[in-house]
Amino acid sequence: DPTLLRAGWGEGTKDDREHTAEAEGRGLVEECGIGSVLQDTQYLAPDALSSLAQSLASCTASEQHPTLPLLVLATVSVANRDRVEAVWGVLCERVEQAVSEGHAWDPPVATSVEAVASLSLRAVRVPAIAAEVPRMLQMLANVHEQHLGGIAGGVARHVHDLLA
Repeated sequence: DPTLLRAGWGEGTKDDREHTAEAEGRGLVEECGIGSVLQDTQYLAPDALSSLAQSLASCTASEQHPTLPLLVLATVSVANRDRVEAVWGVLCERVEQAVSEGHAWDPPVATSVEAVASLSLRAVRVPAIAAEVPRMLQMLANVHEQHLGGIAGGVARHVHDLLA
């Protein structure tokens, strides 16, 4: 879903230098077609998909504010929802880390939390990872109350689908 990738651009106040860098980055992403490359990951072999997820996770771990790589990881994960077991652990670990560090207010993190909720629908049907789903949904308890409203609608839709 390309909207997941677009959700990471733009919100918040930034100085002119950051806006310029962001615009240049957005142009580069569009020019190179990175969005379409990431959407075609469903054709990767399972080992290659796991390696890609690990690489994206290492990008989130190495940055001080890792929201864009996390958003890309979430986008790749949703695109590969039929193979959720290849990305679940890595995605959940990074989303949980971002939420615990207080980044839940950030639109890319909120979108990633929604991706975890959405992928939970698939994960509960995979015996190897089904037991992890309740723990990941419990992660929402770590989201500060003032930020929960921003992600509540999307998460509620996915949880409703899960319970239906």
